[in-house]
This record gives sequence, C-alpha cells and structure tokens, in this order.
Amino acid sequence: MKKRLIVVVCLLSVLTVFAVAYNGDSKINMISVNGKGEISFEPDIAYVSVGVNGVFQDVTKGQKEINNKINNFLDKIKGIVPKDNISTERFSVNNTYEYVSGKRQFAGYTIDQNLKIKLKDLKLIGEVIDLAVENGLNNVGQIIFSSSKIDEYKQKALKQSLLDAKKKAELIAGTMNTGKIKIKQIQEVGSFVQPLRAEGMQMKALAVADTSTQYQVGDMIVNAQVNVIYEF
Repeated sequence: MKKRLIVVVCLLSVLTVFAVAYNGDSKINMISVNGKGEISFEPDIAYVSVGVNGVFQDVTKGQKEINNKINNFLDKIKGIVPKDNISTERFSVNNTYEYVSGKRQFAGYTIDQNLKIKLKDLKLIGEVIDLAVENGLNNVGQIIFSSSKIDEYKQKALKQSLLDAKKKAELIAGTMNTGKIKIKQIQEVGSFVQPLRAEGMQMKALAVADTSTQYQVGDMIVNAQVNVIYEF
C-alpha cells in the first residue's frame, strides 16, 4: 500500500505544530517544537584595528613614511602586546584621482596599512589606541570583542535550547492528554553570537583628549535554536 502524505491538523503556536501522519495502516501522531537558549557573558578578548593612510605623490617615499609610523608604533607596544598577537590586516596602494574643472586628474597614490591586535587584557585598549595616535597612526577601525570561552557558552546555549524544546513538548502533551511522547528527530537550527563592536573613531578627536581613551564593555549574548519532533 502506498504511503500517504503528512496532514497538518492544527497550529498551536508559531513555533509548535501538532500533526497526524499515516504510514500505511499505522497512524503516527507528532509534535514539532522549536527550543531556544540564550547565554550572556562578559567578553575577555578584544581585536583592535589600527593603521595609517595617506596620499603621496611619490609611492616609494610614501611607503617609507607609512612603514616608519607603523614600526615606531610596534616598537612602543613591545612588552605590552605579544608579537604573535599582532598581524597585518590590510596593506594597499591605489591610484587616486580628483576632478578639476570637470576633468579627471591623477592626484597621487593612496597608501593604506592596518594592523589587527589581539588583546587579552581589555584594560589595554585605551593605552594601545593612545600609543597609535601618538605615533602618527590616523585610522582606528572597529574594535571587536569576543571570549576565550565562546565554545563553552555556545554549548550551554544549545543545552538550554534542548531543555526549552523538551519543556514545550511536555506541556503540549500534558495539556492534550497525548500520553507518553518520545523523540523522533532533533535538528540544530544554529547558534548566533551577538557581536559587540566599538565603531571607528577619528584620530584627531582622540589626540586632543585630556585623558587616555576609555571603553565601557558590556555583556555579549550567544543564542542557540533547535527543532525537535516528538511522536506519541
């Protein structure tokens, strides 16, 4: 005998489906629920992007000037940031043009170099940025926060989402007097870490500040979601 398609009887909510399926002569009752988990945590890692850019008529002299500023900055942060925690994020040399009286003219070479710095002590963020300013770096990109325990927090959120799904299914089964339920299928929908970023700022504004740059870091959130199908 041919198998017949699953027929949805009713929707209990946006996230829950109560259904009846037929497999040959056997009737299969199903409950499908979404479970959600959410864990908040305090970040303990920051990725700071700092660099320098400028427009130069002579590309060789421009590269030398850029390199000198970068090297001076790297020399200043020795002992503060381990060498392995510093990497080149971007380096580019591009032709720059401008329009004069409606005509496009060559204006020079735009040279851009950025460093990505990993900080395990968030108290160093302001100090690193101030040293960048003092040594002629004129660009700060996003400061992205994370945690050394991010995988642990993801697992906790996943466990929470599974317990949430179980709680919903048991509530539905108890309310509808379905009898004993058992898991038929579990699907992890995914996890998402709410990003925490400090947007880029103008170096000129930082340079005239009376005190060192300070950051107030808030909590981050990791979410997890699962879909669980029970049968009864």
